[in-house]
Amino acid sequence: IFYAFGEEIASDRGYIWDDPRNAWTRSTLAHNLVTVDGADQERKERHSVLELFGAGAGVEVIQARAENAYAQCDLYRRTLALVQIEGESTYAVDVFRVHGGKRHQYGFQCNGTLVEFEGGELTSTAETHRWLTNFRACKADSVPRATWQDGERHMDLFVLNTCDRVAIVDAPGWRSDRGSEMNAPPIQQLFAERAQSKNGLQSDFVAVMAPYTGERLVSSVTQVDVGGGAVGVRVEL
Repeated sequence: IFYAFGEEIASDRGYIWDDPRNAWTRSTLAHNLVTVDGADQERKERHSVLELFGAGAGVEVIQARAENAYAQCDLYRRTLALVQIEGESTYAVDVFRVHGGKRHQYGFQCNGTLVEFEGGELTSTAETHRWLTNFRACKADSVPRATWQDGERHMDLFVLNTCDRVAIVDAPGWRSDRGSEMNAPPIQQLFAERAQSKNGLQSDFVAVMAPYTGERLVSSVTQVDVGGGAVGVRVEL
């Protein structure tokens, strides 16, 4: 969840318990996570390990990994740095490393509506899914940037790593089984995808999330080769 300007922006879609729609809201695909081989994370054997939690001048960093999130993966680790700009303005750098499996989908969703996409020409596909509709996808020809708007708040998502494709879908917008939520309009969810024919795929997803009101906060983002297995990101405001 990304909380900014006094409101939730990037969201967890909630839990509907004994309603049949809970099959979606509790799934890995419905969360801002990496889904491996199209399957949900393990539930009984999975546990988490906090590896780093620190704060300095204008930056907070957390890193954790999941043990046994997927049986076919020997690494499932996320590193997040939250950077303070001025006032209430922040942006986050997200590095999500996954080793194992054949297909990795980095998912991201926001409240509000997707209003802009840059980085490739999205075209409709014939894919179907029990919960997802209106599939459109592209092979990114530059750093993809997707922008959601919710009232006066905007969220930019930049995806820096190489992907086989970027897909945008309509996902269920409801978050409870009561009142207007039952007929809530769909939200737009982005998936940055990588795949290979045999097990052992290694992905280092690198993204920047930049919420703002008024003028856009981040003008461009590039990945910088710093060596040693580390990730460098150049952010221009």
